Amino acid sequence: MKANTVEPKFEINIANLSRPTPKIAVTQSMNTLLSGDILKVSACSNETVRMLIVFCQQAGYSLLLKLKINNLNTLFIRKN
Repeated sequence: MKANTVEPKFEINIANLSRPTPKIAVTQSMNTLLSGDILKVSACSNETVRMLIVFCQQAGYSLLLKLKINNLNTLFIRKN
């Protein structure tokens, strides 16, 4: 899947947040979305990305795409 084929409904930047705030921010954002909507999450830390990947698996969200460009990680997460 390519980034230009994924159209997020909402976008958040959690690049400067420390734990556990990124997970809280993603949870709050996902709670505002409908089933099938996509959230675009920008984060710097590889540790934050790993934590969010596990969180998505546990919460039942689908990680559609993970990109890393110039030390900025971007995740596209679909609410199931």
